[in-house]
Amino acid sequence: MKNILVPIDFSDNADKVISAAKIICRHTGAKMTILHVSQPYIPDISIPLAGSTIAMYEEIDKEHDQRLLEFVHALHQEGLEADSRREQGAIPGVVLEIAAELSAELIVVGRTGSGTFLDKLFGSNATVIALDSKCPVLVIPHGVETLSFDKMLYATQLEYEEIPVLKEMKKLALALRAKLNFIKINGGDQPNIHVDQDYIDDITKEFNLEDTEIVIKDAPTVIEGLLAYYEQIGANLLVVASRPRGLLEQYLTNPSMTKKLVLNTQHPILVYHLRKQ
Repeated sequence: MKNILVPIDFSDNADKVISAAKIICRHTGAKMTILHVSQPYIPDISIPLAGSTIAMYEEIDKEHDQRLLEFVHALHQEGLEADSRREQGAIPGVVLEIAAELSAELIVVGRTGSGTFLDKLFGSNATVIALDSKCPVLVIPHGVETLSFDKMLYATQLEYEEIPVLKEMKKLALALRAKLNFIKINGGDQPNIHVDQDYIDDITKEFNLEDTEIVIKDAPTVIEGLLAYYEQIGANLLVVASRPRGLLEQYLTNPSMTKKLVLNTQHPILVYHLRKQ
């Protein structure tokens, strides 16, 4: 891993997001780019624009530049390679654009507070980034207290070809010296279409596992069962794979489990992306 993009908003969660990125950088030698995206100021044309208003926005920009420099300086002091950027525009679009420009192999982003009704319907910035990114996205929720990524829990669906994602995850787990755990939850809210054993064979071969090391449990809902098992084994990083979905499926017939998790869980979640073959 060479490049990690870390968008921050200078909220209370920014320090946790950078701390999470530091863990990855220390284990992989990756360079960290801290990005702040601000909304462009659009004046109300019916109200005269005072010089003091312009000066206020210029001062805010200067303050943000200074804080970015301080973050980068602190990272350099810790022996990590880092730089920063400040851009304007719609946050998810700019983040994904810069990630593509930098060929980022991971985005580490924070989620502040709880998802509102509109967040749940349309998706928060973190959710949009996590679902639309071409590279994996690590989401750090506001409520997380301690950060450590040495016990990963991968939520396999056993419904789709996951080997490309598993290979990426295996590399990261090795770099982090993390133990990998596998769980399949049979929940009443998700269909179980394919024969599990076909996909279990693929996973056990890739990771040199016994069938019994892929735990299968029943639960009222997938998320309920997943989070219960996460806490039962003391995991500290939840890993999921998101797949492309049609508009009808996305909003009505089968809303994304990944979206629900990103919006609501208080645990760090790493989102990989299953691509259409």
